[in-house]
Amino acid sequence: MTKDYRFYQLTYCTVCKLRDLNIDKGIICSLTNDVEQFEKQCPDYYFDSIELGRIKKSIKEKIKKNYNTNKSLTSVLSISHFNIKDNIKIKNYYKNKETTHHKLFKDINQNYMIITVTLTLSFIFIFIFFNQKFNTTFFYLFIATLIIGTLLYIVEDKREKKHIKTTENYLQYGEKIIYWREILEYGIHRIPHKSSSTWILVIFTINHSIIKIKLNNYSHIISNEMIEILNYNKSDLVD
Repeated sequence: MTKDYRFYQLTYCTVCKLRDLNIDKGIICSLTNDVEQFEKQCPDYYFDSIELGRIKKSIKEKIKKNYNTNKSLTSVLSISHFNIKDNIKIKNYYKNKETTHHKLFKDINQNYMIITVTLTLSFIFIFIFFNQKFNTTFFYLFIATLIIGTLLYIVEDKREKKHIKTTENYLQYGEKIIYWREILEYGIHRIPHKSSSTWILVIFTINHSIIKIKLNNYSHIISNEMIEILNYNKSDLVD
């Protein structure tokens, strides 16, 4: 059993009235006194709404403590702002839940930046070269630019890419799998800068982890779209 799949099983066990706690194994099933073994659904799942409410309350307290949620204060002072999912307007990018699956958003922002800089420098040297009499120095500079640009691209191409993928069961961010059932709360953290803003998707899970995804790094995706995908796929954990 992989660590990621154990997280999926815990979406049942954490809010089950039959749960118990073992010092060595963590949350176990009181029926077997062991870690529950099931693939898709637990046949003995007994939903504990009180425990789920307690966890959600804890998440709201974390948001209140660590993020500014006052939008009016943000516009006046130009400080970062966290917009929780319920306050984000959806523009209906997708027709239904099924259309949000099997999506791939590539982490290619850095590629574009490096290519743009390299081409810009190359064109500058080309312009200088063809507008000057033959000059060995300019020629060598041009060749050096091409070599440096190529090396930068190779380095960037080997950088660990954290693509975003969606399936029927989970959201994948790089190598990390986040099952839809894990996700309890989410929103967009906007950090303003002088000429632009950084948009970070913040996901709070039932397993008390916080996942942050910088959306600026991805092509053809905006914050509202990602929120809509999560809205379609989130679970109420009742069954």
